[in-house]
Order: sequence, then structure tokens, then C-alpha cells
Amino acid sequence: MRKNLPIYGMVIEGQDCSGKSTICDLLKDRLLNMNIDIITGHGTLTQNNFVKFLSGCAYNALPDFNNCNKHKEQHSTLFNKFNKYSMSELILDLLIFEREEKENKCFFLQDRYFFSQILFNIIMNKNGCLSQEMHMFQSMYRPFLLNIYLTVSESERIDRMHKRSIGRKLDGTDLLFYNHPEIATEMDNIAKQLIKNKNQRENWMIIDTTISNPKRIANKILEQLKNLVELS
Repeated sequence: MRKNLPIYGMVIEGQDCSGKSTICDLLKDRLLNMNIDIITGHGTLTQNNFVKFLSGCAYNALPDFNNCNKHKEQHSTLFNKFNKYSMSELILDLLIFEREEKENKCFFLQDRYFFSQILFNIIMNKNGCLSQEMHMFQSMYRPFLLNIYLTVSESERIDRMHKRSIGRKLDGTDLLFYNHPEIATEMDNIAKQLIKNKNQRENWMIIDTTISNPKRIANKILEQLKNLVELS
């Protein structure tokens, strides 16, 4: 296990409607224009068939999760069913990635990964009893070379969620945060504290996207990346 070595790349973390996809698309274009060989990912680092299978299991568990996510304090076996598949998916994904990592020298641009799952478990397990999968996942945790966390004000998040929901069926965490945007705000607050504790040993940036121009944010991230690694 290469726990102490950062993953060669950067991850964009943040809750729903914080601007992750927009910023990732801009960074992808900038890096490609710089002739950087990159691999983009969303949620997982690999496309292994076993990982896809677990992802499918989580998707099939969505109806159960949707039934129990209408009440944020409800900790049911339905939520745990959905969560176990998601956790298992990421654990297997990281194990497979580490096997393939030596063969791949590309730069990874990742849209959300394990930090978001850690936050989700913290907020949904307020009794402090983390699952066995969660403890295993924490023991495997590896940061990226550069780790970005995007935040947004609750009012702006609500506005973006309403726009996103037009003509679209929401489910899973999208539905949860749409019904309870205050959960995303609470997760942001937890994230900021965790990152404050991590910053001494990991490279993190917290960026508020409420009023910032996405292109300026992308430029700011690239400047920080250039301070950490020689891009060629």
C-alpha cells in the first residue's frame, strides 16, 4: 500500500452545485493545451469491470436510498445498503488503481473521490459509529498532489440546484441535498475543519465559487499546481 505517496494529479472536491464539473472542464482544456497527458475521472480512478459492477449495485439501491433520504436524521438499513456499495466500490477502485499506477505516468484530473465519501459518512453517522468499510477506507486514504475543495454559499447553492432540477429527475445525493441544502452547508463546515488539520502534510486549497469567475479560479489552481510540479 503506497499510503504516504500522493497520487500524481489533482482532485476537485466539493458538494453538489459547488462548480466541480465546470472547473474540471476548464482545467482539462488548459492542461491539454499545455500538451499534458491527462486522464480524467469522475468518482472512481479506474474503469474496471468489478468497479462498474459495484457501481451498478449502488445504482440499483437508489430507490431504497431515495425513500429514506427525505428525513436527514433517519439512519436506516436502506441508507446503509446504498452506502456499503459505494464504499466497497471506492475501496476496490483504489486497490486496482495502485496495481496499475506504476504502468501509467499520466496526470490525473479527478472530479470528486474519497474525501467526499468520508464527509458523507461523517454527516450520516452522527452517532460516531463508522462502518467497517469506512475504517478500512480511512486506513487506505491517499491525497493527490494537489487537492481542491470548492465551497459556495447556501443561497447560491439553492439557486443552482433549482436551475439544475428543471427538466431533470433527481435521485441519490442530488435529491438529498435538494430536499435538505443545509446538509451540504454542514458538510462544507466539516470539510474546512478537516482540511485545516490536513494542510500541514497535504496540499489543499479551499476556494469559494459563490461570486468568483470560473476562468479565474482555473487560473489560480494552475498557478498553485505549477508551484508543486514541473508540467511538461
